[in-house]
Amino acid sequence: MTAPQSSTSTVNRNDGSTETVAPAPGFALSLVLLGLWSLYHIVRQWGHWPDDLAALYIAGKLWATGQTTLIYAAPDGFFGGAPLAWDNILNDIGAGQQTAFAYIYPPLWAAIAAPLTRLVSAQAFFNAAIVAQVLMLAASIHLTGRIAVTRAPVWLWALVCICLLELTMPLRSALPLNQPSITVGFLIVLAFHHLARGSSGRAGFFLAMAAAIKLTPLVFVVLFVAERNWRAVGWFAICGAGFAAASLLLCGTGMHYAFLAALDLASQNTLLSAMNVSARALSEALLSLAAGVDLDLSPENTVFRAPGILHALTGLVNIAAFAGLSLWIHWRWRLGSVAQRRLVGLLGLSVGLFLFGPIGWQHYFVLPIMLLPGLASIFPLPKAIAIILPATLVESVFLMAVAQDGSWPKLAYVGIVVIGWLGTLLLIRPEYSKSNTKPRF
Repeated sequence: MTAPQSSTSTVNRNDGSTETVAPAPGFALSLVLLGLWSLYHIVRQWGHWPDDLAALYIAGKLWATGQTTLIYAAPDGFFGGAPLAWDNILNDIGAGQQTAFAYIYPPLWAAIAAPLTRLVSAQAFFNAAIVAQVLMLAASIHLTGRIAVTRAPVWLWALVCICLLELTMPLRSALPLNQPSITVGFLIVLAFHHLARGSSGRAGFFLAMAAAIKLTPLVFVVLFVAERNWRAVGWFAICGAGFAAASLLLCGTGMHYAFLAALDLASQNTLLSAMNVSARALSEALLSLAAGVDLDLSPENTVFRAPGILHALTGLVNIAAFAGLSLWIHWRWRLGSVAQRRLVGLLGLSVGLFLFGPIGWQHYFVLPIMLLPGLASIFPLPKAIAIILPATLVESVFLMAVAQDGSWPKLAYVGIVVIGWLGTLLLIRPEYSKSNTKPRF
């Protein structure tokens, strides 16, 4: 865990100068809160088999045993558990009745994990990972407060973030899966924390590392461009090229073609699930129904392939919607301070990137949930709460419980969550005429 600093920090202002921000009170209390919260989740997840992280261990084991052709094996339709080709390796690592999801990360991480699989069992690997990732979550909570330049005591920021995470679905999805997106989110937050402190090189490095684990974080470089921080862009490009070169040298081109083929297979199929809150999946399903495609509308997960023209059309429409929303947010906030533009841009991208992408797993929204309280550093508290409310209500564990108890069609639940997140983004409107209103959080 990256410990928050108790010393003063500098924040870039809109006019190019810097502002010294004194440390908020209650630092020790925030450590206690985050420490107890971390301990609770570590104990709760200790010994648990995570289907998502199991894919990384299996890929490492396959690499270590020379079975590299099986690393990117996947079930029909890609989604839905482990491929049959993994049955033997699952038995070898003691999975028992447990399963794993298909591996969909760059081959570099399978090669890096390979030596570890020779040293530790699968469960020991998972236990070590949950300790590291829960501590990264705790660190991310503190760092998002620094990015938001909140005036709240650090203990209050920590408490609010913990409450929001505990009451919403993204955390409930991420921790049982021991999802690597936790690490990716931490690296993104770390990158923009360093950007706010003027450490452009570190910002570029950490964002490049995040993009080397999952490709989607490379989109966040547009926020470097929006700030005209060419040093950060340059470091991102150099470090990203370094990671790519290391992966090619270590793994070869054949494994990278297999990785791209796996990505293509996943993109050809659409998953309807309460765990995939994607506007693209929603729109593709609705258009398919309108075209007469027979779809399972029960609460259970469904994987389907839309007719080629509908698949291409929904892809283009959602890409255009994501680009349009991003440009619209950037235009509306062009006169805001650097800190405001950074916070709103980071929140907008972290939501829109997955909302309009082919897959919007619930666990991808851990980062925006942690960023939402930062809006109270821009707006008066009542308005900030009103803005945050749509997203937090639709992501609440209570709505999920009602949907499950009522056996809602998955399309209904996904549609409500998509509308809620869009509602929050559309409500984030700048009020330059009230710039003298002091935030209350």
